[in-house]
Amino acid sequence: MPKDVTEAEFLKVMSQCGTVISHKMKNIESKGEPKALLHKMGYVCYKDVREAQKCIQMHDNSNAFGFGTKPLRVDFWQSKVDQKSEIEEKSVNQMKKFIHFIQ
Repeated sequence: MPKDVTEAEFLKVMSQCGTVISHKMKNIESKGEPKALLHKMGYVCYKDVREAQKCIQMHDNSNAFGFGTKPLRVDFWQSKVDQKSEIEEKSVNQMKKFIHFIQ
């Protein structure tokens, strides 16, 4: 999200989709220039998964805050361990298909 989004603005927009149980905002800084803020990331935990799905539908690829040059990217959060497991599972499945194809 744009670097100028405040916590209050973030909560206001995210609350449009449902009950926010918890949230977190994180600054993403440039590695080349110390303290050069590029943008922010936000995490939201909703009361219900349907509310999270609604947030994705409403705000993914949108300009929900009314300013900034890039559209938001909104998706379910996934831990690095889960991401790695998913990638490994896909690789194993592709290998199984390849082996089956050869036989």
